[in-house]
Amino acid sequence: MRTILFRANLICCALLLSIYLQAQNQPQNLEFFLARALEGNPLLIDLQHQTGLNHADSLLFRATYRPQLSANGGLTYAPVTRTQGGWGYDPALSNIGTLSTLASLSQTLVRRQDLQTQLAATSIQNQSVVNSGRLAVQDIRRNVTAQYITAFGDAQQLAFNRDLLRRLQDEAAILKEMTGRGTYRQTDYLVFLTTVQQQEAVVRQLAVSYRNDLAGLRLACGIVDTSAADLAAPELVPAPAPAFAESGFAQQYRLDSLLLQNRDSLVDIPYRPRLAWSADAGFNTSFVNDWYRHFGLSVGATVTVPIYDGGQRRLQHDKIAIGRQTNAAYRDFAARQYNQQLLQLYQQLNDVSQLFDFQKNQIVYAEALLEADRRLLRTGDARIADYLLAINNFLTVQNSANQYAIARLQIINQINYWNLKQ
Repeated sequence: MRTILFRANLICCALLLSIYLQAQNQPQNLEFFLARALEGNPLLIDLQHQTGLNHADSLLFRATYRPQLSANGGLTYAPVTRTQGGWGYDPALSNIGTLSTLASLSQTLVRRQDLQTQLAATSIQNQSVVNSGRLAVQDIRRNVTAQYITAFGDAQQLAFNRDLLRRLQDEAAILKEMTGRGTYRQTDYLVFLTTVQQQEAVVRQLAVSYRNDLAGLRLACGIVDTSAADLAAPELVPAPAPAFAESGFAQQYRLDSLLLQNRDSLVDIPYRPRLAWSADAGFNTSFVNDWYRHFGLSVGATVTVPIYDGGQRRLQHDKIAIGRQTNAAYRDFAARQYNQQLLQLYQQLNDVSQLFDFQKNQIVYAEALLEADRRLLRTGDARIADYLLAINNFLTVQNSANQYAIARLQIINQINYWNLKQ
C-alpha cells in the first residue's frame, strides 16, 4: 500500500513539474508585455488622479456660492483714567467697551448661466485629461511594440545563425575526415574551420544583443526579470487610420478651442451686476444702557455694478482671439503632418514589402546553390572557396530578408499608432 501511495505521489510531482516546465518554456507574446506596461503605469495613474482632482475642484467651486455660516465673538475694553482731564479714547467712539457674539449668514448670488460657464472649464479640462490618457496609452503601446519587434528580430537572427552554425559544425566534422583521407588539403580544412569559428562569434554576439534588447523590453514594461524567454511572433496588421478631424490627435486642438471659447465667456462675467446678501443674529452691546436687552438680528444686501475698467475687458477678448488664431494654425499644420506621415508610411510599407518578397525569392536560389555545393563537398568535387562563397551569399540574403521583415513590422507599428479615433 505504501509503495502504491509513493508511486502515486511521484507521478503527481512529475506531472506538476512537467506543467511548470511547459509554462516556463511557453513563448511570451506582445499582449503580455503591453498589459504589464499599462498595468500600474505612474503616468496613467497620475492622469486618473487629475480627473479626480478636477472633480473635487468643481465641487469646491459650487460650495463657494452656497450660503456661508459662521460664528463670531469679540470683546473690547478701552478704559478712561479718572485723573484730571481723563486720559483714554473718546467714549463716544470707543463706548469704553463692547461685547458681541453673532451668528452670520451670507451668500453671493450668481446667475445659473454664469455658474455653468465657470463649471464648463473644469469639464473641458477633464476631457483634456482623458484625451491625454488615451494619447499616453497610444505612446506606450507604440514604444513597447517597437522594442518587442526589435527583440523578436534579434531572436529570429539568433535562431537562424544558430541553425547555420550547427550545419557548419556538421560539415566541419565531415570535412575533417575527408582531409584525413587526402581528399582536401589541410589548408582548406583550416580555412573552413575559421569560418565556423567566425559564425560562432556571430552567434555569441547575437545572443548578447538579444539579452540586452529583451532586458530593455522588460525595463520599458516595469518587469523585474533577467531569465531567458522566447518571444512569439507579433501579429500586426495595418489598421486604417481615420481622417485627421476624426482622430484622437485632433481632439486636443478641439478641446483647446473650447477652452479658449469658455475663457472668452468668463471675461464677461465680472462685468455683470453682482448681488450678495447677509444676515446675522446674536448679542451686541456697549454696556451703556440696558445692555442685557441687546439681543437682535440684522439683514443686508450689496449690489456691485462695474462701470469702467480702463478698457481691460476689450484687451482680454483680443488676447483670447490671438490664442484662437494660434491654436488654429497649430491644428492645420498638424493635419498636414498627419496626412503626410500616413502617406509616407504606406509608401514605405509597400517598398519594404516588395523588397522582402524579392529577398524571399533570392533565398530559394541561394539555399539551392548552398545545398548543391554541400553535396559536391561530401563527394570531394567542390572547391572550399566556392562553398564558402555560397555560405556568405546565403547569409547575406537571409539576413536581408530578416531585416526587411522586421522593418515591415516596425512600419505597421507606426501606422497603427495613428489609428486613434475620437
